[in-house]
Amino acid sequence: SEQWNLIDVINYDDSTTEFCSNGDENPWICFDFKKNRIIPFNYTIRSHDGSETDHYPRSWVIECSNDNDEWTVIDEQNDCSFLKGSNLVHTFEVKNNDLIEFRYIRMRITGHDWCNCTHLDINCIEFYGELITYD
Repeated sequence: SEQWNLIDVINYDDSTTEFCSNGDENPWICFDFKKNRIIPFNYTIRSHDGSETDHYPRSWVIECSNDNDEWTVIDEQNDCSFLKGSNLVHTFEVKNNDLIEFRYIRMRITGHDWCNCTHLDINCIEFYGELITYD
């Protein structure tokens, strides 16, 4: 919907916007680096501007792929309370010791949020690492 626009997940300068999935099971958001690749080191999520009992992320995985079919989990969070509140920011390290480069990165919700629903509801997400560009 226009209220929860996908572009908001990369609108780092506006803490009043948010992206929220529609409540289907196993929601995810995927980033395609197209002809480029990324070697991810960590990522930061900012929770949306909400109330105490809102749809803050609780359990998820960060997965990477080069073919959008086979996925490698580089981080898993279960019952994570770092984002349980309005406009909270936390940076998470990923497991990529072999420095593998990927085309796709996605965040996939693996359980209920703190409101006992299955929404993916965040203000923004940002990935850090080495960007490899191919011409």
